[in-house]
Amino acid sequence: MGRTRVRVLVGLYVGVAAVVLAAVVLVIRFGWIPPLVLSGSAVLLLVVAAVLLFFGLAVRKLKRRQRTWITLIGAARTAAAALACTHASAILGGYFTGHLLASLLHMQATYMAAQAWAAAVDLVGCGVLLGVALLVEHWCAIDEDDEERKKRGVGGAGGVGPTFPGAAPA
Repeated sequence: MGRTRVRVLVGLYVGVAAVVLAAVVLVIRFGWIPPLVLSGSAVLLLVVAAVLLFFGLAVRKLKRRQRTWITLIGAARTAAAALACTHASAILGGYFTGHLLASLLHMQATYMAAQAWAAAVDLVGCGVLLGVALLVEHWCAIDEDDEERKKRGVGGAGGVGPTFPGAAPA
């Protein structure tokens, strides 16, 4: 599993923000009430970021060969969760940005001012989750040295020992 590409995250963020902005503006133009944005979503995003950080610190200890409770399977799951959180926070960030921009365009209504504040708070939560997820993903990444050793056969799996030039095959 490779690291997250910034282009993908920016594309998700901008694409979702544009679609949500257009949709909310159309909803307002038709005279309907736009969907409610709750600032409590930020609390959930921060809890997810804290749990991910907890698991990421355990993976960091595992990579440094320190004593920890996490297994290799747990480290792989943590890496997958970090990748999912980067994409989810980019998508949710785009959603909240679209709502924030639409609310700022229609600030004359009290409802929209409250929506703008709620979307801004949720956007901060998305930013924290994205930062933590990228950090944990960095901690979970397999070093280039490990991959090179496996390609050469040094310390590889399957009981294959180190291979040296001129050594007899096993």
